[in-house]
Amino acid sequence: MKNKVFFYLAIGFSLALISCASNKIAPSNQVFENDKEFISNTTASELIIGKKYSKETLSTKSNHVFVSYSATTVPLNVYKLNLEKSTTYKLILKSIPEGLGGWVKDEKRTVMIPEITLYDENFNIIKNENIEKKAVAPTAFEPFLFRIITEWNISETGSYYLVVKADMSSNKGIELNLYNAYNSWLFKFRRVLYGKYKLIVSKK
Repeated sequence: MKNKVFFYLAIGFSLALISCASNKIAPSNQVFENDKEFISNTTASELIIGKKYSKETLSTKSNHVFVSYSATTVPLNVYKLNLEKSTTYKLILKSIPEGLGGWVKDEKRTVMIPEITLYDENFNIIKNENIEKKAVAPTAFEPFLFRIITEWNISETGSYYLVVKADMSSNKGIELNLYNAYNSWLFKFRRVLYGKYKLIVSKK
């Protein structure tokens, strides 16, 4: 009987490792069924209104969640916000592609396309107003990036939860076309699960 119990435990442990390895998730992190379970069972980082957060990341060390469109789990982060009623808030999130240098091989050029969802304390989704998602050409101040801008109209004062996760509902990445008077160059960035981003939420 002891041998059978050990055998079943060994099989279960092996399957758990295979599940994590298939998505390269760190074994110490958790996989949740949905956003609600994730928010209910983790401690959210508090996000201060008006403060810039420039070193955020989704990685293999992040917690992951199942999504309806794929058997592959995706990484996610959660932030707690204290928002006031009768106020409109604006989110700007910028995802920074990897492999921006001209010498980088094409297969090394990647971008994480974020998906954002704001929940109230009862897990009702707050509608994204005037949402804009697009690749933005480099400037003297910022590199090439993927940017999301949206607004939320808040009707009740309270705690809200912003979930940022990788959007893998499409395999389409982004492109950067550079040119001068003589030549043009097209750089393609494939969509991936993991990447760096920065964000700010402010009153409009």
